[in-house]
Amino acid sequence: MAQAAATTSPDLGHRDGNDGLDSVDGGDQEEYLFDRADVRAIFICLYTVVFVICFLGNLLVIVVVSVSRRMRSRTHLFLVNLAAADLCVGIFCVYQNLSIYLVQSWVLGDVVCKLYHLVHNLSYTASIFVLVLLAVERYLAVLHPIKCRTILRPARLKAAVACVWLAAAGLSASRLFWAQTVTVDLPGLFQEIICISNRHKYDQKLWDVTSFVLLYLVPLGVMAFLYARIAVVLWGSGRPLGLHQQQHQPRVRRGVVKLTVTVVGVFALCHLPLHARRLWQHWSPLYRGPSTFSAVFTPATFLVAYANSAANPILYALLSRNFRSGVRDVLGLIPFRLRSRSGGDSSGSRNNPALEQDEEA
Repeated sequence: MAQAAATTSPDLGHRDGNDGLDSVDGGDQEEYLFDRADVRAIFICLYTVVFVICFLGNLLVIVVVSVSRRMRSRTHLFLVNLAAADLCVGIFCVYQNLSIYLVQSWVLGDVVCKLYHLVHNLSYTASIFVLVLLAVERYLAVLHPIKCRTILRPARLKAAVACVWLAAAGLSASRLFWAQTVTVDLPGLFQEIICISNRHKYDQKLWDVTSFVLLYLVPLGVMAFLYARIAVVLWGSGRPLGLHQQQHQPRVRRGVVKLTVTVVGVFALCHLPLHARRLWQHWSPLYRGPSTFSAVFTPATFLVAYANSAANPILYALLSRNFRSGVRDVLGLIPFRLRSRSGGDSSGSRNNPALEQDEEA
């Protein structure tokens, strides 16, 4: 099999996942690692596990939030949008990325190539914006609970989420222009079609640095500040959380904050290797695009980033009692309608109306 992830071209350089092409010399290449059956089998298994959990898990999140009454809160509105972004990763990115390393030539066409690059950037940008919006909502709910109910009306929340997706789409639209399929001439009169983000159409170093600062460091810094303020109120100061609060609301809010902070933390950890590799390839003389190490490290950073999209449904299942109950309702293990018709006490299975639009986790 041709060295699919280590091809070179005098004009385009070295193909590197969806990051564009890195310049390398066109000399002899090391034996391509993905020609080994054991390496291919390992990555196919890992990518398949991520895809299955990502697709089924996030689809389940969307269904549960849409169907279950107990999941109708401001927090869950953001989480269902996060699930939508993660679902796009599963459908448009996971196997498409794997094919770059396993298949000799891109066979999915120019349109799918552009969609792959677009959705890869769109889902990440939308996710980080949704997480920031969720942090702002938690900040207002905990520190300014009275104003929060006035400011964060359902219509305004939906408009804010729509703006997030529009902004993410606007920032990602350039990928439709940069992404393309190109034909590379290989030794021995062979040709290979590859899907790349053509770095000659933009300054890749400037793009990668700007993305790291504005779409990673700054949002995480803002969220760290907001959640630190929230933590001081919920765990440190003992300050009352507002008038007419029920006694269990501080505990509920702590549970919601633990969930959202965990989601943010996993997001940051999973995407850090991808950002670090992109910066490393620009400044470190030790980075060699066609090396055996790069052949493993490059897809591994993508795999870890995609694993974040698969991890979120697992986090909801582990940390959200309402999500687990909602799943049981949807799957019919504890039929909600049957309980209601039986006339039994349903106080433990439905949200308190006062909290339904607030923050029950």
